[in-house]
Amino acid sequence: MSDQAANVVWLAIATVNFIIACWKTRAFFREPTLTLALISSSFAISAFVFIILSPWGTRAIVGKLLGTPIFATLPSFLGVIACFAITHVLTMLWTPPPARERYILRRQVTAWTLAYTGAGGAMTVTFLLADLPAQGNVIRFNVEHAGDPYIQGFLALFLGMLACGTLSTWWRARKTKLADERLQHVLNCFSTSMLLVFGYVVFNAPAVVCAAIGSHTLDGLMYIGQMFAAVGALFTSYGMSGAAANAWMRERRDVRVLKPLWRLVYGTRRQGLAHTGVRFALHRHVIEILDGMRDLSFYARPELADLVRSRADADLSHAQREAIATAVMLRDAATRMPAPAGQKSLESTSPPATGPVGFPGDDTAASEQRARLLDVAKALRHPLTHEALEHIGVHCQHREATQTTAP
Repeated sequence: MSDQAANVVWLAIATVNFIIACWKTRAFFREPTLTLALISSSFAISAFVFIILSPWGTRAIVGKLLGTPIFATLPSFLGVIACFAITHVLTMLWTPPPARERYILRRQVTAWTLAYTGAGGAMTVTFLLADLPAQGNVIRFNVEHAGDPYIQGFLALFLGMLACGTLSTWWRARKTKLADERLQHVLNCFSTSMLLVFGYVVFNAPAVVCAAIGSHTLDGLMYIGQMFAAVGALFTSYGMSGAAANAWMRERRDVRVLKPLWRLVYGTRRQGLAHTGVRFALHRHVIEILDGMRDLSFYARPELADLVRSRADADLSHAQREAIATAVMLRDAATRMPAPAGQKSLESTSPPATGPVGFPGDDTAASEQRARLLDVAKALRHPLTHEALEHIGVHCQHREATQTTAP
C-alpha cells in the first residue's frame, strides 16, 4: 500500500470514528452509562490510532513532536489492543450468564482486563528496550524491524493477544442468541469483524516470521492483513453505532409520520415546548396525541367505525380497518368540537351530555401505542377515510335539508 493510499484509507476511517465518538460522547452526557462510556472511548481511541498510523500522522504529528516518527508504532499498537479489549468487554456485558452465575462474568471481565493490561505493559517494555532508528515507516514496521529480538517479543505479544481476543469475542458473539434484535444485530457485526481482524493475524504472522529470519518474500501478506484489519474496523464501528443510527432514523421518520395526527388532535395547544432530541420529540408526540384523543372522545361518534368496517375492502387487514375507523372518528370529532381540536381543554370546553366514546384500539398495550398511532396517522390520507368523510357530509346535509323543509 502506497503512502497516499494509506493516508486516504486510515484518515477516512479516523474521520468516521471521530464523528461517531463525538456523537456517542454527547449521548453519554445526556444519559451516562457504562456502555456508552466504553463505546465513546473505543471510537476516540480508534480515531487517534488511525490518525497516527497514517504516514501523514506519523510524520506531521509524532515526527514533529518527538523527533522520532517510528515511536508512533507503540501508541498505535497499544490503542489497537485497547479498542479490541473494549469490544471484548462489551460483548461479555451484552451476553451475560444467568443471574445465579453473574460472579462468573465478573471474573471473566477481570481476568481479560488484567490480560490486556499485562500485555500492554509488556509490549511497552519490549518496545522501549529495542534498538530502533528514529526514522521508519510505521506501515512496514512489522517486517522492517522483525530482526530485533525485542521487537519479535513485541510483535508476538501483539499478535498473540489480538488472536486470543478476537477469537474469544467471535466465539462468544456467535454462540449467543438474544431476544433483543438490535443487540443481536450488534453481536453479529462483532462476530464478522472479529473474523476479519483475525485475518490480520493470519496474514501478518508468516510475514513476520519470514522477515525475522531475513527473508522478505512474504512482505506482501502484511498489506493484505492490513486491509482485513481496516474492513474489520469498519464492521466494528457499524456494530457499535449502526443499530443506534438506524433507531434514530426510524424515530425521526416516525415523528414526521405522526406530525399530521399530532396537529389534528393536539397541535394548536402547544405552548413553546422545546424538543431536546428526536426520541424526546417522539415520546411527547405519542403522549400528546393520546391526550388529544381523550378530549376528542367526547365528540366522537361510534357508528362511524361501523360505517368504515362495512365499506372496507376485504384485502385490508384488521389493523388497517381499525386505524382508518379511528382516523375517520378523529377527523369527524375535530369538526364537531366547539373549538378547534386541541385548542381548549375539557376544563374550558363544555362536553356534550353523553360521556366519552372509545376509539378502536384504545385497549392497545402501552408498548404498542406508538405502532397503533403510526397506523392511524397513515390512515388519515387513505382513500377510504376521505370516502367515509364525504359520505358523512352528504348525509348530514341531506338530514339538515329534510329538517328545514319539513312542515
